[in-house]
Amino acid sequence: MRSSTQAPGPNVSTLELHHTIRIDYPALEILTDPSERGVLHRPLNVQQRYQPLPLIADDDVYSHAGRDRAPATQFFSLYNAISDQPNRRDLCRFLQSDVREVTKFHGKTRLSVVLYMTPNDLSLMFRVRRKTTYFLKDGYEDVESQDYNLPYDEFFAHQGESQWFQDILHLITMKDDRSARYVQFKLWMLEAQDFPGAADLFDRFCRSWKPRRQPDYEVYLSNLITETKRPSSLLSTKVCKVCRKSFSKSHPPAALPCCNKLVAKSCLVEWCQSFNSKTLIPNFSVPSCPSCKTQLFTDPRTVEHLKFGMLADQYWIDKRFTQWENFERSCADLDKHHASRNNSQLTISPLALAMTWQNMLHGTTRHDDPAHLQPHRFPEFAIFEKEMFTHLRQLEGVTCIVSNLYRHLTTEIEREFKSRFRQNGMDLYLPPGSRGWVGNEQIRDLMWRDGFLEFVMRVLNRTLQFHQLRQCRCRIEAGVHWEGGRQFWNPDVYAQRRSETYASVLQWQNSGSGRSHGERI
Repeated sequence: MRSSTQAPGPNVSTLELHHTIRIDYPALEILTDPSERGVLHRPLNVQQRYQPLPLIADDDVYSHAGRDRAPATQFFSLYNAISDQPNRRDLCRFLQSDVREVTKFHGKTRLSVVLYMTPNDLSLMFRVRRKTTYFLKDGYEDVESQDYNLPYDEFFAHQGESQWFQDILHLITMKDDRSARYVQFKLWMLEAQDFPGAADLFDRFCRSWKPRRQPDYEVYLSNLITETKRPSSLLSTKVCKVCRKSFSKSHPPAALPCCNKLVAKSCLVEWCQSFNSKTLIPNFSVPSCPSCKTQLFTDPRTVEHLKFGMLADQYWIDKRFTQWENFERSCADLDKHHASRNNSQLTISPLALAMTWQNMLHGTTRHDDPAHLQPHRFPEFAIFEKEMFTHLRQLEGVTCIVSNLYRHLTTEIEREFKSRFRQNGMDLYLPPGSRGWVGNEQIRDLMWRDGFLEFVMRVLNRTLQFHQLRQCRCRIEAGVHWEGGRQFWNPDVYAQRRSETYASVLQWQNSGSGRSHGERI
């Protein structure tokens, strides 16, 4: 077995003895003195970046494919453990040495990190709290912790190649979408708990980005409001209902469609934008009239475009979003309802499902994430994929209910992981009474990396939903094709290929070489 002092990679298996290090930042909760004030670096290149907010403002989509919560944004690294019997004698209260030592033993460590200063000493300081839990047999745990305080310069002077240290730097600088989302979610949770200093840090974090990307309200407001060309002196109302400023040539009035009250068009656009700009909760609110509170947009097609980016039943690429973000937005129809509750019928074609799986896997993977955090690189992913396609090939040509297929695949895949878990003796680290039940938090710590299950289940859900929701027979020659910004597939093409393959196999079986091959078997 490799030494745990080597730099970890995604190849460390969770089905063998291992040690997981998770990074928590900014950990304002470990500030011990009221005079200590948490400090947050500005995100790297923040002037050219958008705040990583939910891409689709819909509760159902968020619950099935949310990218903002802790499991999908956690920074962690795995190390091969060489023993399940911890030895604390070699701990020396130096951060680098102690972390190197604890990773030799089966368990997990949370490094809570905060950057702070005090009024009496304006120099920046780092505090790291290490909480290590060693996993012992029969479900017992041994927990110990240690705080480390280092001046800012000294902390960076000791940096090394350790992955956990690189993860800390990644979070501090917030150099990419994943790290910014983790910090954002942590600050949001601390603010919700009224944690001292969290509201100020969160406010400054939110104000540092480019202006938020908003739905295109203006194009619809142009058709709703009536611009008034009468002189301001003849208007019954001489001030805008929204901003309370007087109308002028540069601030012209327009009549609202519901109550004929006068507002400036630019103010009405800002009014609409304010409805969905003050929260991270992905719940789209249709803007209402600033006077009578009637909803401004009532046409379902208009609301669908504002909310999902859909127009004339097609998703249109929005150039303000990256390729990955546009893909995620385009999957709203697949994410809104889950395959586990889909009672439609599906005829299983392993070839078509494999092609869709690869497309969904490539699109769902955020390739900008550090390599050790990309689920398709984990050893568990190869097991998941192999087991899934083994069962799909066994069911080729079978017509079944989508929800039944989803449950069958997930049950069989879980059974395979349970089997490997037991074969490697990992169940010995569970309480004796729970060894037959995989599902509690302790088992998740042992068997799954953070975010892995959420990722593969999202790809599986999208794959099955795609085959039921994205059927299109407009192009007989194309199995998979694009309509706007979404892919569709033609089931007739794959049915024809399957028939041709079976006919070829049958013809070969009836030939002389086929019969002689059968006799040899």
